[in-house]
Amino acid sequence: MVDLAQKPTTVRVSSTLNRDTKQFGKQFLTDGTEETCWNSDQGSPQHILLDFGRAVTPTQVRLMFQGGFSGKECEFLVASSAEKSLDPQLGTTDGGGEEKAAEKESSKSLVSLGCFYPEDTSTLQTFPVACPDPITQLKIVFNSTTDFYGRVTVYTLEVAGSD
Repeated sequence: MVDLAQKPTTVRVSSTLNRDTKQFGKQFLTDGTEETCWNSDQGSPQHILLDFGRAVTPTQVRLMFQGGFSGKECEFLVASSAEKSLDPQLGTTDGGGEEKAAEKESSKSLVSLGCFYPEDTSTLQTFPVACPDPITQLKIVFNSTTDFYGRVTVYTLEVAGSD
């Protein structure tokens, strides 16, 4: 098993707190340190989109939230390897803002693998991913959060699986 969230995987997020990508940007999801994190801005739903750029078979997702800023009702959406990956031009942002064009484009071909319900703790949690076929994209949607304002804080994101 390898961590599929590492390069060459492209990571996109719905928002970044106060558009402060230097302090709270998506790069901190997969940097391997528990000292940094991605913070979303307020509002639900929030999401993380992983575009693997190749066909992969994930078996589990590991997330570490900040207690009080956890996902409450979450969902895995995937794009089959038979579908084309997102056009990189659609995924550009203005420094952490919403990626509406990319989301519109990707939502046409994403299918749900079901919901999962994290605990509101600051510990590493593991969630199984049941992919019947290889995929090219995995979208983790935080439909609701434990924060009153809908913010999510993630210190660790790992996706175990195989190429």
